[in-house]
Amino acid sequence: MENEQLLLEKLESSSWSPGEAQDKVLAEILEKNAATDYFNRHGLRAATKEVFRQRAPVIEYEDIKDEINRIADGEASTLLSANPITDMFTSSGTSGGAHKLFPKAEGHYAVSDYFFDLATALLNRDLPGLRTGKALYFLYVRSGRKTPGGLPAYPALTGYYNSPEFRNWLFDPSNDYTSPLEVILCTDSVQASYCHLLCGLIHARDVTKLGCFFASALVRSIRCLEAWWQELSRDIRTGTLSERVVDPACREAVEKILRPDPELANVIDEACLSGSLKGIVRKLWPSAKAIDTVVTGAMEQYVGEVDYLTDGLPIASMIYASSESFFGVNLKPLCDPSQISYMFLPETSYYEFLPVARSEEKASREEPVELVDVEQGHEYELVITTNAGLYRYRMGDVLRVEGFHNKAPLFSFVCRRNVLLSIDSDKTDEKELQTAVMNAFAALRNGVTSKEGEAIRLTDYTSYADLSSNPPHYVIYWELSSELHLEPEKAGECCYKMEESLSVVYHRGRMERSIGALELRLVTPGTFNRIADDAASRGGSVSQFKLPRCIKKNATRMLEIVESGVYQQYFSPRAPEY
Repeated sequence: MENEQLLLEKLESSSWSPGEAQDKVLAEILEKNAATDYFNRHGLRAATKEVFRQRAPVIEYEDIKDEINRIADGEASTLLSANPITDMFTSSGTSGGAHKLFPKAEGHYAVSDYFFDLATALLNRDLPGLRTGKALYFLYVRSGRKTPGGLPAYPALTGYYNSPEFRNWLFDPSNDYTSPLEVILCTDSVQASYCHLLCGLIHARDVTKLGCFFASALVRSIRCLEAWWQELSRDIRTGTLSERVVDPACREAVEKILRPDPELANVIDEACLSGSLKGIVRKLWPSAKAIDTVVTGAMEQYVGEVDYLTDGLPIASMIYASSESFFGVNLKPLCDPSQISYMFLPETSYYEFLPVARSEEKASREEPVELVDVEQGHEYELVITTNAGLYRYRMGDVLRVEGFHNKAPLFSFVCRRNVLLSIDSDKTDEKELQTAVMNAFAALRNGVTSKEGEAIRLTDYTSYADLSSNPPHYVIYWELSSELHLEPEKAGECCYKMEESLSVVYHRGRMERSIGALELRLVTPGTFNRIADDAASRGGSVSQFKLPRCIKKNATRMLEIVESGVYQQYFSPRAPEY
């Protein structure tokens, strides 16, 4: 790892001149890719920044899908990029409903290292005690595949964890992980989860930080304790590894560090015997000082669950990234999750921002602005240009400018651009749905407890536009922390609260009866985990899995799994006022 102080000084320096850095990045991309077919088609050979922004279209994935597929089928990389494309990244497929292929950028893993080093330096700056201990990170990989043209294709994180850059990063003494590399590279997510927990428990007295790229995978991994704690305790008490671990490399690596420790096994038994996981992280890893995981965007829903499991340990959501590129870092690791914003690093990609006025739908008539021209309080859709063949590519992420660090804008994540639910002229996006669900659950949870006497938590939610009913209506699926049968009147008011929180266009549709009463369906605990399991069984990445906020009509398998878990259904008793 580069000296942490030097990293922080470099970050501070880049915040004073983001415009110059952006111009340099774009100039290098334009020069290098001048002879590509894409540049020739759009008249961009020897283009200046001004010509590029005038002639290059703002595009979406469908606009370059044909070129990407042709490269994947074996045609020359120069269709899009001057850099030889030797690998493809696969997106999670949970945002748009299908896996996408993206060319891997030259130097992508070096950029990954830089961002992870920066995140570590920022965390260590604000929590110096982290340096003295180990880190329990739940890192997962999936088996890759070959495209028809023979190019390896895999999730971005899988590629990074298999890279020489990650091996060098992992074996740096300043990155002291509890899990051996063989556990991280185990493609069986169940065995990997078991071994991550076991290795984390073996080093329980020394762990100062826990993490996972996404909060959903972190919660899911820790919740495996419910099923496995006795087995894990037995392994530690006897110093013998469970027969459930059959991966040879994984088994050999874990057995090297496993020793009988009856005292630690007693601690595990005492912490888990009650059956409640409330505060389990502090009980099992008493020296833990922070949780490093993404809790913005679709992951915001998991803040409450992380707090429940960790008894309020600080959550550091450090990096804003995607399969396409890395973008920004959080300069204030210990801020409240609701206050998270990211400074974009101007040296990695060229950024533009398409002004968004979601209520007036003006975005299509607006021109993108550069990084240095965004305005505080305004919302924009991120548009990126990379050295991997993405030119003025719409990411679909809507961001808000929260302020500036020196001259560098600070962005918070607002929502995905694409409309989630629509039946008539209504258009409900991710943020609006989240607000409606949170408002309704806040009204419901007062005075409602589980059979164990604990406050009920909303574990997760998704939705579906049921067009088969007359009139069509919204269906919202909730998974609560324990199975709860609501009083019909209370549940109906919960449905009404969601409707009340939706847009005036939705209210009008309800009044005109073009939209039917909103329906709430409760699913048994663990239902949404089965969706993740199903995705993993079909080659999806556990690390990158995000439960979609809306189930598309063609996602029949996912809908079947959710419907199989439904145990209660309720409808809104009346239409909201219009």
